[in-house]
Amino acid sequence: MDSIYQRAQKVIVWLGKGSVQLNHLDNPVFNVIRNTDDEREMVIESIRDSVQELLRARWWSRVSVVQEIALARSVVVRSGPNEVSWDALTICLRRLTRIRIHSLDAKILSFVDSIAELKSLNRDHERSLLDLAVRFRDRVAGNPRDKLLGYLGLLQQPTTHSIVQSPYRKTTEEVFAHFTASCISSSGSLATMAIAEGLATHKASWAVDWAMMTSPDWRENDPSANEYTSKEEPPMAFWNGNLLASVSESTGKRYNATQSVPATVFHQERLLWDALYVSGWKPDVVISVGELYSDVEYTAEKIRSWEKVAGGAWKSDADPQRVRFYRTLLADAWVDIPSQDWPERCQEQLQQKSIFSEFAITLCTSERIFQASCFRRRFFINRTGRFGLGPESTSKNDDVWVLLGSPVPFILSRSNWEAPYKFLGQAYVDGLMDYEGDLREDIRAHKVKTYDFTIY
Repeated sequence: MDSIYQRAQKVIVWLGKGSVQLNHLDNPVFNVIRNTDDEREMVIESIRDSVQELLRARWWSRVSVVQEIALARSVVVRSGPNEVSWDALTICLRRLTRIRIHSLDAKILSFVDSIAELKSLNRDHERSLLDLAVRFRDRVAGNPRDKLLGYLGLLQQPTTHSIVQSPYRKTTEEVFAHFTASCISSSGSLATMAIAEGLATHKASWAVDWAMMTSPDWRENDPSANEYTSKEEPPMAFWNGNLLASVSESTGKRYNATQSVPATVFHQERLLWDALYVSGWKPDVVISVGELYSDVEYTAEKIRSWEKVAGGAWKSDADPQRVRFYRTLLADAWVDIPSQDWPERCQEQLQQKSIFSEFAITLCTSERIFQASCFRRRFFINRTGRFGLGPESTSKNDDVWVLLGSPVPFILSRSNWEAPYKFLGQAYVDGLMDYEGDLREDIRAHKVKTYDFTIY
């Protein structure tokens, strides 16, 4: 299909037999208004209903529209007898940001901006399938495999090694697992595995289920999205190689548990498709776990309960245990030590605005860092006395592993010492986030003994 869109003189986007008034969006008068805010607001108000009705069409949610628009020379959007050029429509959408809009419209605005960036780049510009899959992760696909396969036409040279052979004859989980393993193997980074927390396939705990990334905002528009959409907001990663928003990226805090030593390169054909070959060492074991934090309304109560798990409450703000405790809750991304009444003030602040709001990018307060680090996570204590934050499924006797290819530790679990490991998610572990010394040399000298094993 990509060659068809490239060769076509014009691509017409048909949005049904409706009578949405579009023609006046191409009016030059609208495009050149520069006089006053009042005049601009009047024009935008006059077209807002028409545009928002247009945005409710299912077409906007589909994977297929990405290459349809990105590769076309000229695009016209048509509703019934009315039509408007793509360029005029995007100008209108950007100006609508001045007015309060539905979250679905924000998704579409983000989509429009991403399409504009793709169109501005030369076809010869090298793009990776991973970049495209992440950028357009909220799209709906009738066949979940198309959450990856639907973007191959946008690549300069379609990637063959990252997609399993005969993908439509394989299960969706096998396609996603092969892609995740391929990304890790080619990059030496576990970043793709890092985003699997809360979004993993059923059989391969380390593989991202791309279908689950479909935005919940599309549900009311497209019933086909219901089956594949994750119903809960996944936790913000401590690190994911800047694939998505993370605590590290948003605060500027850099973790360095493995000093950029890459993940072990392996041959996928040696293993079952749901097995991932990794290398690392196990510095600790979880011995005590606090309650899950998942509701802003109970922020203060949850922090106080975690204080008890850690041995608090403490009378002095500067008590070493208290300093370690709050350094853990704030992922070492905040310098000051919170005051005694901070849990209650933190709840008040978070009830006013969530860190997961559409345009919240920078974590600039201790309260916002706390929510980003702790939402859908549990506080835990290790056998060595280290404090940590782990995935919501963290439980007693889970193992803390530092895996090559990731600057942050992971929590792995198994039912008994002979059973295979399952990936639970990332962890912040105070005292393990920055390796002291020369890791490569220490591995070479066997001061750090690494183990090769598989995760299922």
